[in-house]
Amino acid sequence: MNILILTSRFSYPIHSGDTLRVHNIAMELSRSHNVTLVSIDGDGVELNGDDLPYECFSFNMAKTERLKGVASSIIRLQPIQYGYFDSLEFRNWYKLNKARFQGVVVHLSRLSNLVNPQDFSISVLEYTDCLAMMYSRAIKRLGFSIKQLLYRYESLVILKSDIK
Repeated sequence: MNILILTSRFSYPIHSGDTLRVHNIAMELSRSHNVTLVSIDGDGVELNGDDLPYECFSFNMAKTERLKGVASSIIRLQPIQYGYFDSLEFRNWYKLNKARFQGVVVHLSRLSNLVNPQDFSISVLEYTDCLAMMYSRAIKRLGFSIKQLLYRYESLVILKSDIK
């Protein structure tokens, strides 16, 4: 089976728990399947060859694309995180390549809007990151500020999204 793994952070070099987690998932799945790991937040790096038993590459997003995505999310009452990672380059790649894959693993709920689970025989949302809870805790520590207002907005909107 060909499996697409989608993550928000480029997994190499391994520098934190979430990159290690994604790497281990990809390694385990690649024992029996053809795995392609795609990162939305990389620098356009492509890793192939003897080092990894799976294909690995990333899409880099310009700050202007991120800002447009964030503004669009706010207008549509969607989580800011969705807009922050809404890569046009990835969406175009996905349209061209989704038929290659029978399964998808989306690491973190902030990327769940980028793929349609119905495009695959198997779809897994791996590790919902409880952003609403994290934002709610941060709001209590912050005084009145733009950041606090954004966190309030995001905690409400993402909670609705996580419940779906």
